[in-house]
Amino acid sequence: MISKRIIDINKQDTIESNIYIQFIKNYLQELEEKMKQCQIQFATLKNCLPSHIDTLMDKINHFVQKEGVIPMQLHFQARIAVDKYISIDQLCQLDYFQHKPIDLQLQIAKTICSLTFDKEKSEQELILLKFGLLFKKFPKSLEILEVSLSTSITTISDSAIRERLSNEYQRIIQRTKADLTDVLRFAIDAKRNNCKKKFEQETVEIRKNQRQLPTHERLSPVMVTLIEQRQKSIIECLKYIYELKDNFLVQALSTTIINSIK
Repeated sequence: MISKRIIDINKQDTIESNIYIQFIKNYLQELEEKMKQCQIQFATLKNCLPSHIDTLMDKINHFVQKEGVIPMQLHFQARIAVDKYISIDQLCQLDYFQHKPIDLQLQIAKTICSLTFDKEKSEQELILLKFGLLFKKFPKSLEILEVSLSTSITTISDSAIRERLSNEYQRIIQRTKADLTDVLRFAIDAKRNNCKKKFEQETVEIRKNQRQLPTHERLSPVMVTLIEQRQKSIIECLKYIYELKDNFLVQALSTTIINSIK
């Protein structure tokens, strides 16, 4: 393992950047060696199988890309982004604390940022739902609806009756999904409007109260700027995370289309 090939960082008084760089380089090299070994094993196995195995290999590759590689790539992109924005957020908070805010000023900053988060998240949730429906991707909460036919239908001996009931069953399931999706869309839209209204009302109230407070209890111009910077970071983070979710739908669909025409 890599941990045996690098300097024992626990024995170092300080951890320098070159140690991290070397660690990553060694880890990438180890992954590359593992990849080559897997490719050799795969090629050996493939040569031992019948020639018509290529179709099966294409299906396996499609499954790995759709269910493994793409989700994993997007997962790590999201993790990296979250860590980045958490660091930015912490820096904003540290800067804010440098100005020795009183409890009221801390509460105001917390309230504004919390309202910003709720408002932006509700907006992105609605966009994600609408985007998913374009690709006929129903919300996970609707996956409990049984799509496969019941055995009470599939075991009917009369083919005409079996086909008629099968079509009716599928039609009802799809119609129910569509109706429930509409209900869910209205609910998410209502939540978005509620978050937006709450944000606007409470921020207006905060500004109004600021004018009535003693000077030393008001937010200073620097505090206002830091709060705005934190709001901007929160919005950017949420937009990026939800953009990755949208990209997953697009890439998954693209992989399906490409493999269907091979």
